[in-house]
Amino acid sequence: MKYKKGDTVLEIFEDIDSENPREWDNFGKMVCYHPKYRLPNELDMDLESSDWKGYLDMKGAVIVYPLYMLDHGMQTISTNPFSCTWDSCQIGFIVATKEEISKNFGETTPEVEEKVRKILLAEVQTLDDYLRGNVYCYRTYKVSSCECCGKSSEENLDSCCGFYGDNFEENGLFESAGVKDINEWEEIE
Repeated sequence: MKYKKGDTVLEIFEDIDSENPREWDNFGKMVCYHPKYRLPNELDMDLESSDWKGYLDMKGAVIVYPLYMLDHGMQTISTNPFSCTWDSCQIGFIVATKEEISKNFGETTPEVEEKVRKILLAEVQTLDDYLRGNVYCYRTYKVSSCECCGKSSEENLDSCCGFYGDNFEENGLFESAGVKDINEWEEIE
């Protein structure tokens, strides 16, 4: 998509070379298994074990969300089951351990637990955006025309990639591109 304001153009496009967010320093630990995909197993859990709860308790998991995957032409994950049981299943969990909570927040209080829950859900959303290709780049450039021949040219101003999610106000893309109010820009494509 493209927007124009004066002689400046903002072009937004898919980041086809985005980084897997599970390679970052994440707060939550994902423990997953799927026979077709390499998924994170960040607690080195024995995935053949049927005693997942006992193992998670042993690893010090305090807050646990189940992870489900829908695999139908593309992959998407959620902490809630999908309505299509044919192409979806539970693939594992995302957990916050007592050690990680203590290290980052000190004492576990109800307020800290709520903050941790939001962090875990945001990490799942970021991975889901990555899996679905909801990662974007932008490029801004000036368009000018030659006074003699009328031929147009572009002068690159700025570009950046790695914006996860398709709400460009929330993910910081507009701010990074210097767009204060997208309504001041005309959508041209």
